[in-house]
Amino acid sequence: MTENNEVTKRRQEIKAEINGGKYKSLARVILDGTGRIIQRLTFSEKPPSFWYNSLVFAVVTQLFCTSIGIFLGNTIANLPPEIAIRLTLVGLLGVLFGSALVIAAAITHSRLLTTLSNSVLDTIESEDDLNNLRSWLAASFNMKGQLLVSLVPALIILPLLNILFSILTEISIDITTHIVAIIGGFQAFVALPIVLASFTMPHRLSNYQLKLFSADPSSSEVVDSLSDTANSILLTVGVLLAFLSVVAALLMPEGGGTTFAFVLLTVPWGLLIVVFISGQYALAKIINKAKWKTLNGIQAQIERLQEQEEILGEEILGHINELLDYHNRIRTTRNSALDIRAGLSFLQSLLLPVIGLLLGILSNLTAGK
Repeated sequence: MTENNEVTKRRQEIKAEINGGKYKSLARVILDGTGRIIQRLTFSEKPPSFWYNSLVFAVVTQLFCTSIGIFLGNTIANLPPEIAIRLTLVGLLGVLFGSALVIAAAITHSRLLTTLSNSVLDTIESEDDLNNLRSWLAASFNMKGQLLVSLVPALIILPLLNILFSILTEISIDITTHIVAIIGGFQAFVALPIVLASFTMPHRLSNYQLKLFSADPSSSEVVDSLSDTANSILLTVGVLLAFLSVVAALLMPEGGGTTFAFVLLTVPWGLLIVVFISGQYALAKIINKAKWKTLNGIQAQIERLQEQEEILGEEILGHINELLDYHNRIRTTRNSALDIRAGLSFLQSLLLPVIGLLLGILSNLTAGK
């Protein structure tokens, strides 16, 4: 069997594994499990849609946490009304934010695998690269590893943070708060493996041998697809940071509004800038690697032509000039995937935390703070 046949076989195997659901995310398993429960309860022949499952999951989680607070009692009831309202609202929004992270993680996981299956795999030319990608998929979407990453920090870190909050604010923390914090923390940490995969995938691909459009690598379909995926992830991060800004703004201390608002803008903006630069750097590396592969090939052709004769004839000189023109045209093509779409996506993501902060401040004003 030839090497090309081996590469083709490996591509098809990885595609079959992706489409067959081998590389699952814990977030998607949770939402699909919600759908199966709904299907059994309603005796429906067809499974519910993803968004229906997501909505039910968010509502049920919210109701469950609220019920725990009602039946087990809560020390918030003993606090001054203003503080009690703020803490209750923060708790409810925190749990809702956790549910939003699970949904966003499931969407991002699906987008990453779809991009790999539909666009990237067909451009990978090396069997070693395909094997490397397969190993990365198995490690990134290992269900036991995802459970460990989600459960352990939620069971240890969140209760410790609650205790620290209690010490700093002198507000007693009861079992209800710990349970709600663990549930919200578990949901948040469910998204962590997907966040890591989103960051590492483009950089891993930049080290592979990808077959791009040789005359203008930046115009290749796979680059456009990866750029769209990066833009969608950036907007998703922007929406989540806007949500988080609302929650944080509700905790804004009195007299520290300006400083707190500055922090609430600079931190999300810093994260968004890091996400944007990281994605664009990886895409630029992919484009430049393909461009220099083509340029080096043209340079090698020119050198071979120059070695044919000591005194170059008119025909060879004409051929060399044509190669040089082609070489220069390729060299002047874009070195990155930056375009109007990427710029607008970046600006939109930067505006989202501002909107979240304004909504949080407005809620504080409405509450009479």
